[in-house]
Amino acid sequence: VVAVGIPTAAASDLRDSQREADADDLPTALQRARSAAATLPDSASAQMQQALVLERSGALGVALPAAVRATGAEPTNWRTWVVSPVART
Repeated sequence: VVAVGIPTAAASDLRDSQREADADDLPTALQRARSAAATLPDSASAQMQQALVLERSGALGVALPAAVRATGAEPTNWRTWVVSPVART
């Protein structure tokens, strides 16, 4: 049950973060993304969501390390490289 519950909770936090970001509630979106990353620290998706929310908030100095963690977690995932704020700087 725990093996399924942890990834499910992180996925739920990611979806919630994306919805909150779409609604321009960036503080809540960041909180949800950080929760997902805390639950699954090696998740490229959680790290990238943090990076995107931080970038959108104007916090590039903090967004860049999250993007680097995302690309490091899944270096062969081209999406992390294309979407990454690092790729746009």
